[in-house]
Amino acid sequence: MKKYTLLTLSLTFSLTFSLTFFLFCHAVFAGGTATYLDENHPLVNKIWDVKKQQFVHKTNVASALLEANYIFLGESHDNPIHHELQNWALNKLINAKLKPGVAFEMLNNEQLKKVDLNTINTADALFDAVDWEASGWPARALYDGLFQSVIEAKLAIYSANLPVLALREVISQSKAPSGEIQQLLNDRPLSDDESRSMLEELNESHCNMLPERHIAGMITGQRVRDAIMALSLLNHSEATPAVLIAGKAHGRLDRGAPTFIHQRQPAAKTLSIGWHEVQTELLTPQDYAEIWHAKTLPFDYIWFTPRLDRPEPCDEIKRFINQKK
Repeated sequence: MKKYTLLTLSLTFSLTFSLTFFLFCHAVFAGGTATYLDENHPLVNKIWDVKKQQFVHKTNVASALLEANYIFLGESHDNPIHHELQNWALNKLINAKLKPGVAFEMLNNEQLKKVDLNTINTADALFDAVDWEASGWPARALYDGLFQSVIEAKLAIYSANLPVLALREVISQSKAPSGEIQQLLNDRPLSDDESRSMLEELNESHCNMLPERHIAGMITGQRVRDAIMALSLLNHSEATPAVLIAGKAHGRLDRGAPTFIHQRQPAAKTLSIGWHEVQTELLTPQDYAEIWHAKTLPFDYIWFTPRLDRPEPCDEIKRFINQKK
């Protein structure tokens, strides 16, 4: 299992070559089943507290959930186990009589404008209303449990994404981000080290086949989407807490969406949980920091899971790039 496989899946839709990722998802789930690798890996089902540098029980995570103002629940989009555990976290909040507001990377404002959430009673009804299959995201069955929990608990639902065309304009640099987003970016610029790390991550996640002309726009696109997610939570900070469901790269504490939260509200308590697929040759939590081009894992907790058996990503990326030439 090469490092770029995990990174490709963690960056996903924010990047120009995201179509490749969705081809993986539909291929994996065409038969409605998922096959996992490394289910007996020594880290599977273990939770690593990054700050304390020790393994903890899920009750520790449950307690941390109840203390946070902003919560980032980071997934690999196509891994059913990650969604089950996100749903576990969400239900810990619901069962504690909290009323979190939930922002979804999978939804944008244009979709939600078409929906009267007061009349939606099931996840399938919401998927139909937002035309889920046309959105490019993986099969609705993967997200059914999460959305059903939110709907049954009558929680507020927020968008945390740009429409596809607007995102393309940002990535192609044909249109500048909106004033609010640009202000967030200006207030919290990347350092030289962060820019270098992001560049390395983008190149590696695309198997070192990323055309140079796309790099600046893709970095901007990723940053803009992190800022949009942060703004969605900040604009609904009255929720207790405000929760983001997104790819785990967006919950990075070093240069992801949480950094914009801390820039605006330094005293806010954020919690970032990343569900992380194991790799055969990486046997300790510290081994995984290199994947993120960081000295330490950029999350509060890393929750290790088996790895989904997927097609080889570099073959698909190469094919996609060749089609675009």
